[in-house]
Amino acid sequence: MSEKPATSLGRAAITISILGILGRGLGFIREIVIAGYFGLTREYETFLLIITLHASIGSIIYFIANNYFIPALNKEKYESESDPVLFFNRTLYNFLFISVAASLILLTFNRNILYFFMPEFGEKEIMIFNIFLISIPVSTAVSVIIAYLHTQYKFKLAYLSQMLPNIVTIISVLLFSGMIGVYSILYGLLGGYIIQFIWLFISGRENIRFVNPFRIKSRFAISASFVFLVICEIIPQIHMIVDRLFYRYVDQGAIAALNYSTLVFTLPITTVSVSLAAAIFPYLSQSYYEKDIEDFRAKFSNAVLITIVINIPVFVLFTFHSYGVIEIILGRGKFSSNDTEITARLFGLLSTSIVFYAVYSIVNKVFYSMQKNKVLFIIVLASFGLKIILNIFLVQGMKEDGLAISSAISNIFLTVAGSVYFIRKKILNFNLSVISEILYYITAGFLLYVSLELILTVTHLENKFFQPLMFVSGYAMILYHSGTKAGDLVFNGILNFRRRGA
Repeated sequence: MSEKPATSLGRAAITISILGILGRGLGFIREIVIAGYFGLTREYETFLLIITLHASIGSIIYFIANNYFIPALNKEKYESESDPVLFFNRTLYNFLFISVAASLILLTFNRNILYFFMPEFGEKEIMIFNIFLISIPVSTAVSVIIAYLHTQYKFKLAYLSQMLPNIVTIISVLLFSGMIGVYSILYGLLGGYIIQFIWLFISGRENIRFVNPFRIKSRFAISASFVFLVICEIIPQIHMIVDRLFYRYVDQGAIAALNYSTLVFTLPITTVSVSLAAAIFPYLSQSYYEKDIEDFRAKFSNAVLITIVINIPVFVLFTFHSYGVIEIILGRGKFSSNDTEITARLFGLLSTSIVFYAVYSIVNKVFYSMQKNKVLFIIVLASFGLKIILNIFLVQGMKEDGLAISSAISNIFLTVAGSVYFIRKKILNFNLSVISEILYYITAGFLLYVSLELILTVTHLENKFFQPLMFVSGYAMILYHSGTKAGDLVFNGILNFRRRGA
């Protein structure tokens, strides 16, 4: 496979990780601004409940577009030599049709849906629900365009566009929250999606060619594999919906706290692990359809190893220093010390599963690359069943803590089940040397954290900024000087995989 300009996997991983950090950084500035202006207030919590379905549908379509489009395009290209431009346009118009239909259905049954989440609501809640429906078709078009740009290895353009909704929302909240309250979030997000679409349409003209929909023969065969993919992407979003259905059984502000803690929890996953998964996905799919299984296996195994090693310090820091992390990120404005304590507690519980969930972002892509969607469906369905059962039993006595624990256990199950499947199929190489390396970094991470705790306590140098910085720097030094495979992968090209792996 000849290397395309600026599209080697190593360079793609670096580019996406940097842009991912910038994008998520903006996302967290957005959440910091929202937390500062709204905290865990009932107004903001109500807003989250109202847009539950909109946000879930948007996420579902984004992941379906990526996970369906990239393998399907490669399959068409290698097996039937179809025109990628026509395939892109056909997919775009089909997805748009589905999203518009979904929006109209939600509009028709808006009152019934709102009653399902919150028995008491008024015209203001209905208006927010209806206005935000516009975001579904717009974000759908954006999702398909971004997926197509990924197949063209135009990661920079795709990821830069994803910063726009955050920028517009931040500006909207800063300027208008005092006048219109949560509507500033609503209009900021909606305006951001529209500007993102316009920017992609204008900036992507060199890479994207739109075809008149009436000149395209509709070919959207709904295979069993596609149905399983759709269900696999719907179920994780239902996790959030299920949690919010327990709104009446948890303390006031708990749903908002769970939302904030989940956003902070996903920060390292979306900036590093998901970025790596996005970079590796087109290459994995291509290797699989070129039947280069050794290359496929090497990329997968190395990606899992590096994901685990990079996220070990994140696990230690997020689990044992959860209050400090939440205080640094959110502890200002209307976000009180009590809000910080509640959010930090939920955040610490969620973070026990962070290494597993980070690995799942890779495992998930491998299932889709191999089109083993039925197997993934069984695993995801079992995880969902486990989540519901745990919610029912835990929320009675533990309230919102039970929701966080059930999510953590569900995340762990997803990754363990998927990894075991690939190990048994000899696709994922987890031999003794790999396990020893992982145990080495786990031990080193814990010893480093405990040592720093003792030193800083004895010397009275405890500081919410200084301690995490020292820990991360120390772990990076251990990784750099370890002479291990993971260290080489990180510091010698950042997963610069070639035809035969790293």
